[in-house]
Amino acid sequence: MTARPIKGYVAGEDGKAGLRGRLVSKQGQLLANALLAGVASGIGHALQQSSTTISVSPLGSTGTLEPGKQFQAGMGSGVGKALDRLAQYYISLAEKVFPVIEVDAGRMVDVVVTQASRCKVSRCRGPGPRGLSPACRACTTAYEEPRR
Repeated sequence: MTARPIKGYVAGEDGKAGLRGRLVSKQGQLLANALLAGVASGIGHALQQSSTTISVSPLGSTGTLEPGKQFQAGMGSGVGKALDRLAQYYISLAEKVFPVIEVDAGRMVDVVVTQASRCKVSRCRGPGPRGLSPACRACTTAYEEPRR
């Protein structure tokens, strides 16, 4: 078997170049998941900030936790950061996914070659008849030793 580059196209039953199919894309669902994770992340960060009091003075601003709301602040921060990472994961996954055109199986098509490439075929110089060798993998006809 050999692989060579060729140029051409596939024609469908109607004789036109290309095949009719259905576009299947998962990007929309992945971006919707990223949006949902981003919104939930914002809720987590809001939960953290609602338990923090910010004091502003001429020397700067400081944030202090309200007494009894440490657990709420920790949960808000943890959930917010985790959902930020989940949103980034969905976005990176959506960048890697590409749309696919789904074509029904069993359709009759014509493959039209517009530019072929040359393939040089050489014969074996082995010990078999007509130059075929039992060890040659390029030969199309298998050589067997005659039985005596």
